[in-house]
Amino acid sequence: MAFPSSFRILLPTFQNNRILQSISLLTLIWFSLSFSTAHANALTANFDDLSPGTYSNSITDGGITFSNLYIDSTGDTGFVDIATTTDTNFGFSGTNFLTSGGDLYAMGDIYSMTISFSGIATNASLTVGALGDPNESNTLTLEAFNGANIVATDTYSGFAGYDEVSGLLSASWSSGFTSLLLVVNQMDTNNPSSDVYGDDFLTFGISNVVVNTVPEPTTVGLLFVSLPAVLLLCNRTNSKRLKKYLT
Repeated sequence: MAFPSSFRILLPTFQNNRILQSISLLTLIWFSLSFSTAHANALTANFDDLSPGTYSNSITDGGITFSNLYIDSTGDTGFVDIATTTDTNFGFSGTNFLTSGGDLYAMGDIYSMTISFSGIATNASLTVGALGDPNESNTLTLEAFNGANIVATDTYSGFAGYDEVSGLLSASWSSGFTSLLLVVNQMDTNNPSSDVYGDDFLTFGISNVVVNTVPEPTTVGLLFVSLPAVLLLCNRTNSKRLKKYLT
């Protein structure tokens, strides 16, 4: 395999110039990190492109899927549906929000719900809106999972009150997570032994869901696969073998 004579002339210079080698390595790292940053992706679900009244076992918006909705801790399932409101006190960016119950304008009861997406995420956030209840002491937790392990949590407890309430839940984990779970913490003191009084669910809706995903590990790993090749090229102990191959 023949290479241009100019390349053969420059090869010894490259092999013996530590500064040039360092610049080459830094350039390779910079291009690899730039590639990873460019392919990071922010998934957003605000449900404004979906028709109010839409309901199903699962709903996907902006690359984020909402499914496995339970209306209480006994295993009763419900539909995920899209409702609408003009009340700005809930903190939603638009008029539509995701809830349960199938009512076009009302918020439904939710005990837990799975939020899934493709790839690996490092952080996520969502807005919770609800009608305040002065006797409500339940809290809502956002759990981030890496496989079957919980790696980050955030809890909102501001449901007690007489007016509309709005809260923000977020979860971050630098190593990445693969799914999210919204789940109610059963702390209602009214009647903690009876489902009739809502001790194990909350009536709320969500919107402004943002999940920031990153490239798969194999993409970032290309950097570390290529580094040994560059180091081999820079190693002067292999210079004779490399020259013979390139001649």
